[in-house]
Amino acid sequence: MKKVLSGQKCGTQFVLSKHRNLSKRESWVKYISKPKGVLYVNDGAYTALLGRKSLLPVGILNIEGSFEEGDVVLIAHENEIIGRGIVNYSSKDLDKIKGLKSSEIPEDIYTYDEVIHADNLIIEKR
Repeated sequence: MKKVLSGQKCGTQFVLSKHRNLSKRESWVKYISKPKGVLYVNDGAYTALLGRKSLLPVGILNIEGSFEEGDVVLIAHENEIIGRGIVNYSSKDLDKIKGLKSSEIPEDIYTYDEVIHADNLIIEKR
């Protein structure tokens, strides 16, 4: 107390982060949700994801785990986890459309162009 009254600087200083603030949804995806699977992506998808683009079926090489539409999955490139996101397809359907262009997705499966929309994606590697 004497330090404060004498004008000395003491206490905790809070510095603004260089990173943007996460929305409630992004915080849930990053910190609270339990991932149900892993999507392994190719080099093109990796580059696109680092540029804050959505993940498309054509960029997926392999899938691990069992998950449903709306679940959170991890995203990996060359066996390194690079992020996580909310999927628009189940693992069963995604296994059928991985590697395909959006225009090649069968009508009975098609619901979205994106497997994970950029708004539902957290990239942890920069």
